[in-house]
Amino acid sequence: MPLRIAIFRNGIRERLPAALLRRAAETVLRGEAVAKATVRIILCADEEIHELNRRYLQHDYPTDVLTFVLEDAPLEVELYIGVQQAHRQAQEYGVPVEEELVRLTVHGLLHALGYDDQAPAQQREMVARQENYVAQLCPRPAGPLS
Repeated sequence: MPLRIAIFRNGIRERLPAALLRRAAETVLRGEAVAKATVRIILCADEEIHELNRRYLQHDYPTDVLTFVLEDAPLEVELYIGVQQAHRQAQEYGVPVEEELVRLTVHGLLHALGYDDQAPAQQREMVARQENYVAQLCPRPAGPLS
C-alpha cells in the first residue's frame, strides 16, 4: 500500500487548495520516511470541529486542527481542519489562508507521527520541523534588496 491521501469538504463550499494539501501530506510523510499510509484530511466548519474538540478533548471551543490516529501500522490518520479558524489565524499572522491550511496539515501529521508540543523544548523542535516543511511548500517571494 503506497501513500493514500484524500481530501473531504464537510459543509465547506469555498474552493480550497486540495492539491496543495495533498502535496503537503505527501511531503511530510516522505520526509519522515513513512512509505505506507492512509490520510484523510477533512475540512470542516467551526461547528463541527467545535463539537469534536468538546467530545474528544473536553475543550469547549473551535480549534484549528484535530488529529486522530486510527491505526499505527500501516499509519491511518484523520485530520480535521477548521477552515474558519484557519482564516482567522491567517489574518492574525498575516499569511495567505492557503499557507495556514498547509501549516495545519503539517502540524496535524507531525502529531500523528509522534511529535508533541506540550513542553517548550518539544514545541521548539516541532515548530522548527513544521516551518521547514511549510517553507518547502509555500516559499515566500524574496523581498526587495536593501
